[in-house]
Amino acid sequence: MSSIDAALRAKLAATSAVTALVSTRIYPDELPQGSALPAIRYSLISDVPDRHVPGFREARVQVSIYDDDPSPTDANTVAEAVISAISRTDLQMEPAPWVVGSTTFTVITCRHINGPRLREPDTRYWHYPVDFLIKYRM
Repeated sequence: MSSIDAALRAKLAATSAVTALVSTRIYPDELPQGSALPAIRYSLISDVPDRHVPGFREARVQVSIYDDDPSPTDANTVAEAVISAISRTDLQMEPAPWVVGSTTFTVITCRHINGPRLREPDTRYWHYPVDFLIKYRM
């Protein structure tokens, strides 16, 4: 069985506004050493049953954008494209199917919580973490 973070990755990889900026550089859990930038790293933080609605789950996935440009502009642009591709509000009445392999995740809501844009002290990379809270059912 696939997990919601793999479905999120598939959604990002299918979004031309994202791939125009990072190509196929969307990695689980850590960036490979020497990766070209800008690039995206995503990690599943939690995935638990919804306390109020049987059959539903709530997941938190962190998507981190990395860039080595002296200015944070490119990292901001990638973050905006990611947020636009993934976010779903309660006002979007129709659930959205996210498919990975033979598994379909029916996403009810997906809201983002921005973290602070950071400058990594060792690498001098820009790091822009964006967390998503995803309510879904399989």
